[in-house]
Amino acid sequence: GRAFDGGGEHRRIQRLDLAFFVSNNPAPFLLLTILVFLVLGAVLEGLPALIILAPIFFPVVSRFGIDPLHYGTLVVATLGLGLFLPPFGLGFFIACALGRTTVERAARSYVPYLVSLLLGLLIVAFVPWLTLVLPRLLNL
Repeated sequence: GRAFDGGGEHRRIQRLDLAFFVSNNPAPFLLLTILVFLVLGAVLEGLPALIILAPIFFPVVSRFGIDPLHYGTLVVATLGLGLFLPPFGLGFFIACALGRTTVERAARSYVPYLVSLLLGLLIVAFVPWLTLVLPRLLNL
């Protein structure tokens, strides 16, 4: 990508290229994606997080040979989970208010579901076939 440096010239910025040089294995990059989008999904809405990070992360996605549809599915699922991630997720607070319960009480009950959702997210991340089988069958 290119960035305006304020002096009238453009300079090349290296977006997460370090991740590519550290390893040719996409697994650390996918784990970093999950971590970053979970945190941002908990404190930001999904669209601002995408606008901020998509231009940074997507060039690295192509370098690792990750299918953009698979990566997009992973990002959206991660942002959705982040929305309900205690103690900051806005969706979590709304659910507590609708259920007329305290955040602490709901968080204790929510932990087993959160663990299963995180495991599902890891499966989506590391088994791309799951997200790509239907589009491939439909030639999309």
